[in-house]
Amino acid sequence: MRARHLQSLRRAACREQGGVCYYCLQPMRGDVTAEHLQARRDGGKDTRENIVAAHRLCNSRRHQLFPIEAPEPAAYANLIALARVAGFDLEDLAQARSRRISTGPVPL
Repeated sequence: MRARHLQSLRRAACREQGGVCYYCLQPMRGDVTAEHLQARRDGGKDTRENIVAAHRLCNSRRHQLFPIEAPEPAAYANLIALARVAGFDLEDLAQARSRRISTGPVPL
């Protein structure tokens, strides 16, 4: 039941966003996820006002880059926009960070 409700919220969010990812603003085709603006663990609900649609990769990358506590979705969307303007590839950083995390702590 809950999965079906989230699916309908995700579809509605996708339509309202004009078919573009909340984070990268690129067209969404294929693997799309419902992202809670306020996390459920922080009291966020499965409501239309709290759900946006995002590429699954964009959402997972947000958590790869910030494994302790991911930034708020709006702040991360701004980070992606700034990185794009600066010509910085967040995917490369996310992959490098994943490799470092999997091999142990990084010296400061």
